This record gives sequence, C-alpha cells and structure tokens, in this order.
Amino acid sequence: MRYWESEPDGENWGADENRFARRWNELEIVVASSTLTPRELTHARSSVVDDLNLGRIRRIVDEAAGEVEIFGPTTAATAIRAGLVRDFRFFVVPRMLGGGLRALPDGVSLQLDLVESRVFENGFTFLHYRVS
Repeated sequence: MRYWESEPDGENWGADENRFARRWNELEIVVASSTLTPRELTHARSSVVDDLNLGRIRRIVDEAAGEVEIFGPTTAATAIRAGLVRDFRFFVVPRMLGGGLRALPDGVSLQLDLVESRVFENGFTFLHYRVS
C-alpha cells in the first residue's frame, strides 16, 4: 500500500487520511508474496515471506506486542477459518469496480456485533465488528 507512504502529488489529504497514513507507517508489515523481493518493498518496516501459512500466522500473533491486522482476503481466510480473527474492520467505498476477490471465505458463519461505524465526508464508511 505504497499510497499511504506519502501524500501523492496533486492530492490534499484530510485529517482522517493523514491519521491513517501515520498509523500505517508505524506498523510492522509482513507481505505475503511469491513474486516480490525484499528490495522491492518500500515501507521501512516491512518484510516479505513467500507463504503466510497458518503456522506462520500463529507465530506472528503469539510474538506480537499488540494487535495483528491482516489486509487482504486470501491471507485473512486462513486466519478466519482457524478462529484467530476477533475483529473485522471494513471500509465501504462508494465505487463499483465489478470484480476482485471476496472479502470473506466460503463456509464460515460467525455472529458479529457492531462496535463502531463512521461515515466520512467523501462517502466512505468504516464498519468495525467483533465476533460475539
């Protein structure tokens, strides 16, 4: 998510975007990719692994000082199925693209409670749910 590393030319981020960018840049990021190399990563606190399997996800969670966030449905599916995901945070973007990966894996049914919701000036909506 190179976009959040610095404000793009010709754009003016608002307070919410700046706050998210600061938070993003403070994170330690593990990138799961079979094609990227460590030299291609631009985030100062990132590393790359070719396979982010359940065992590695469990180690990351166990060794983390705080909360672990998973961005991307492919990696998240493994953790969701294993019961490692307690909170779900979604951004609903008011644009139709007509494709992409499903956000949630098939065959999983969880009861969720709404913890927080926010609507931003640009129409984006943030939804935070926790497993009941």
